[in-house]
Amino acid sequence: MVFIAAFSHFFTDFFGAFFKPMAPYFMSLYQIDSSTFGSTLGIISSSASLLQIFFGFLFDRTRRDGLLLFSLLMSQLVILTILVFIRNYYLLMLFIFISIMINSAYHPLGAGLAGRTQKARAIAVFSIFGTFGSALGPVFITAFSSRFEFHSIAWITLASGAVLILLFPKMAPIKKEEQVLKRLPTWAIFKLLVPCFIAVILRSIVMDQFHTFVPIYFNMLNAPLTLGGMVLTIGMLTGLVTNYVGSRWILKVGIFRINLAGFTGMGLAGLLFVLLPGFALKIAMFALFDSAGFLTMSANIVHAQSLVPNNRAFASSVTMGLAWSIGGYIGAGVSAVLGNHVPVLLTVLAGFSLIVAMLYLFFIVRKQKTKRPAEA
Repeated sequence: MVFIAAFSHFFTDFFGAFFKPMAPYFMSLYQIDSSTFGSTLGIISSSASLLQIFFGFLFDRTRRDGLLLFSLLMSQLVILTILVFIRNYYLLMLFIFISIMINSAYHPLGAGLAGRTQKARAIAVFSIFGTFGSALGPVFITAFSSRFEFHSIAWITLASGAVLILLFPKMAPIKKEEQVLKRLPTWAIFKLLVPCFIAVILRSIVMDQFHTFVPIYFNMLNAPLTLGGMVLTIGMLTGLVTNYVGSRWILKVGIFRINLAGFTGMGLAGLLFVLLPGFALKIAMFALFDSAGFLTMSANIVHAQSLVPNNRAFASSVTMGLAWSIGGYIGAGVSAVLGNHVPVLLTVLAGFSLIVAMLYLFFIVRKQKTKRPAEA
């Protein structure tokens, strides 16, 4: 079960990571500016992620999870195969939307599969494999496109489809042993998830825009296309370690302290990324930025699922899809205003992250002060 959940997460996030690092290529091909591309991609990504809440409701009530899993992964490959031959910008964005929507549909299903073990380690492994796929995707697509034509990706999708067919016998038998009650999650359930929900929104505003504009930023510095993809890959690979660490530390330090460390690290590393000279230092700072951001990723999912154990897919859809969507919409608005001034945009995002960190510090200190008199 954990193997299928982890492999499928790697698979879908690997292909889902193709679009942001190819921003300079699409901007050149369609003669559009960074603000237009960044805000458009942000809006369609958020719109696709918003539907994840619906899929969370749905997948808590389905039984044939293995067949659903296989269908979603194969559909993603079909859409990507068609997408690489498109030469109309608006049609391209439509197919990117469908591809991201399929990726969004997968996440509550995959997280629900991993969460059935009721172990934080399973969620961490699931999240790590997804991060690994997201890390390899950018460097692969930029290196591949620099060596071959972009439409040659169709051969990769065909080969990947053959791998899925071989794994179909392991996926198909997966079913839910028990189904949750046939009722929608109540406001009381959602209210339990609000702290994690807000944390993921705020993190998404910062991380999503950084991941969209960092390749564009390096392109502005006359770096090759492959460097932008490599930087995203390095950042997410370092996030593999902190992603796991966060899921393990949650029981020791609590979700508030993990989020405090994450936003502080993103803010400081983000500022230094813009201010420090030279590619090497900037790459190192982006690695620290992603390390801090990914520290909070699995931790918030684990915490959310522990709060509503009978609605794991719903909890995952709230803390992933719905929160990512709202954060993405806000980020798209920011990029529409500041997207043609990339250094300013990145600086504003880093400063915002530090403000969020100070709020977490305030709440932690306040909680400790109110707790001490009660203990006395």
